[in-house]
Amino acid sequence: MLLPGRRPPFDVRIGAAHAPAPLSVSHLERGGIVLADGAARQTLAFDDHGPRCDNPALFDALLRLNAAGVPFQYQPQVVDAPARLMAWWQEAGRLADTFAEIAWLSPGQWRITTIPVPVRGVMGWDGSAGPFPG
Repeated sequence: MLLPGRRPPFDVRIGAAHAPAPLSVSHLERGGIVLADGAARQTLAFDDHGPRCDNPALFDALLRLNAAGVPFQYQPQVVDAPARLMAWWQEAGRLADTFAEIAWLSPGQWRITTIPVPVRGVMGWDGSAGPFPG
């Protein structure tokens, strides 16, 4: 994920090989935030009207999950993936906190990266979020 305004290295925690992944925000579906806990799935409903990047119900729900320490799955091909929304909200100044992103290094090993709030001037970032690509 392109993360303007953030300077690596980021804080990273790597799970032991074949250790179960923690509860995470897997993805969004129509009207639902899908949480994954191993093979188990749970869906939290939200009012899914209008663009997701401007959806207050989704924003509030993801903020609550972030405050609870739940990581957001890295999905580079999904335009409105929860981790992308969180990064964009940081860049837009709506999210003034870090969030955790979970990605898989291999089928049996995960990595959690803490994504810091961007800082104007770091790596040439001008402080703008630009339009959400969704």
